[in-house]
Amino acid sequence: MPENGKVPLLDIQYNVDYDLEIVSQKDGKSTYGPWHFYQLMFQGKKFGHFAQPVLHEKLKEFSMGDRVIIQKQQTENDGCYWIVNGSDSQLEKPTQPISKQSTWDERTHDINRQVCLKVAVMSFPSTDRPWSSEAVTELRRRTDNLLVVLEEVDDASLSF
Repeated sequence: MPENGKVPLLDIQYNVDYDLEIVSQKDGKSTYGPWHFYQLMFQGKKFGHFAQPVLHEKLKEFSMGDRVIIQKQQTENDGCYWIVNGSDSQLEKPTQPISKQSTWDERTHDINRQVCLKVAVMSFPSTDRPWSSEAVTELRRRTDNLLVVLEEVDDASLSF
């Protein structure tokens, strides 16, 4: 484990549950920006961890002495998503993000899809008409990408 001079640093691996107790937390600023340092108990030993801003936002819902389970999941393009769970009495907010798509009713979604299709069609040169199967596939891709931008939804929830 890497060390910061006082306690070993906990290097959180992807897709592994870490059952931790929050011992203390400290914030500060450096020339690189703000930092959030946590002292955590893991497997009976004290570790330090510099939390990324997204992880810090989830951890600040808990108090010192609370037990949490943290998992870092890998996402596309080498990103990560943090899952933080505590005991039922400690959780007042859902830990999973609420889909923004839930705010769109079917009529609004249909109108948005029509607008995106129109913009996608307009983006094709007139020489690509009549539509070949490759052009239709590209038209679907562009329509779905525009819909993702407009409604801020996940690609997996789209159905053409």
